[in-house]
Amino acid sequence: MTVVNEKSILWAKRSAVYTLSQRAVSTEALRKKIVERAGRKFENIEEAEARALADAAITFCTENGFLNDELFAEYRVAEGVRKGHSKRKIAMNLADKGIAREDAQSAVSELEDMEAALNLARKKGYGPWRRVEADQKRIAKEAAAFARNGFSSEITWKVIRMPESDVDEHG
Repeated sequence: MTVVNEKSILWAKRSAVYTLSQRAVSTEALRKKIVERAGRKFENIEEAEARALADAAITFCTENGFLNDELFAEYRVAEGVRKGHSKRKIAMNLADKGIAREDAQSAVSELEDMEAALNLARKKGYGPWRRVEADQKRIAKEAAAFARNGFSSEITWKVIRMPESDVDEHG
């Protein structure tokens, strides 16, 4: 017995719109969510039928402007810069969210890591925003944080050693 009919397609469309009303997601993430929900809602649904429902919902959402991977990527890039993530880390996060690697790379191609590095330093109180004396342990901690966020050693050391007076011309 086939599960794909007008009623189930309408359910898939509503489910997709509900998901998109809660948060922005990529096309691939929405596809996974609809397939997962279809498996729970409909007994004995086959994988191909669940994918067909998801495809119908994605087509509907794309045609009506609810789903746009390019805008999703732009939003995630801006969010990553605010959080202090490097281009490399932002591109990896986009790929994890289902954005194609090429699209993720093009989304971050215009970025300068210095702005994001300064955001991280400001947020964490590193480099020019340091309130305590910089001993070796503190410097190592700061450098490790920059490395975890995907920054090159060149940018890391530039920010860690930056005097407060140079912040305005870089950020």
